Amino acid sequence: GTLPIVNKIGGLTDTVNDMYNGFVFHGANRLSTEYNMIRCIEKVISYYNENKEAWTTMQNNAIKTRFSWTECANQYLELYKKL
Repeated sequence: GTLPIVNKIGGLTDTVNDMYNGFVFHGANRLSTEYNMIRCIEKVISYYNENKEAWTTMQNNAIKTRFSWTECANQYLELYKKL
């Protein structure tokens, strides 16, 4: 039930949607990454303290999210078939 905090530039942005099943921040370089990550962590703490019911919904969304390559591989296969 731990909600992920991910950088928009990283590979996890394919599966983590901000405020649905985790939290996303944008950091293009070291300084902006550090600053925006701290702001995101502050947002997470505030959200947790103020929205316990919504937090539980986000945890359930995260638990239901599939991270396997099976679905992605099938999507690529369908795309290649169309091409």
